[in-house]
Amino acid sequence: MATGKSVTTFRGHTRSAYSVAFSPDGHTLATGGSDRTVRLWSYITPDAAISTICKAVARVLTPAEKAAYLPQQPTGPACPE
Repeated sequence: MATGKSVTTFRGHTRSAYSVAFSPDGHTLATGGSDRTVRLWSYITPDAAISTICKAVARVLTPAEKAAYLPQQPTGPACPE
């Protein structure tokens, strides 16, 4: 459901971006801006990002880390033990 609330901000264009499109596989976002550039952004789902983080740190995130980096996630451990 659309809420009109900003979910994230992509930083890179020096002026406004007016065109946005996803790649067919859904993993790349292309943006075109009035700064006459096209930017490609890698996109993964939040669950995939969390899995990548957990594998990289090879441990359970502390409550402070979870609050800082995953504030929208439900309570409980972010990484399976």
